[in-house]
Amino acid sequence: HSGETVLIIAPLKGLVRTLQKIKDDYEGNHLCMLDLVRCSIIVETEEQIASVLQKMLDMGIVVRLKNRFATPLPTGMRDCLLNVKV
Repeated sequence: HSGETVLIIAPLKGLVRTLQKIKDDYEGNHLCMLDLVRCSIIVETEEQIASVLQKMLDMGIVVRLKNRFATPLPTGMRDCLLNVKV
């Protein structure tokens, strides 16, 4: 990548998984479902992470932010999850 920022568009969350998540995680409230449309932004440096995040915050589109750099997954995986307005 040599410093590039890469956008990867994922398929929509499947219907079965969506309905299961609404039932199990949100007590049937479909308005809580925030991640039907998914994508990844891949960067190589911490500076790029900060730049992309700041641009999105400046645009006012960030609804929720999960910072898994502060609390990595048990596997050591670190990332940042954003829910944004589309």
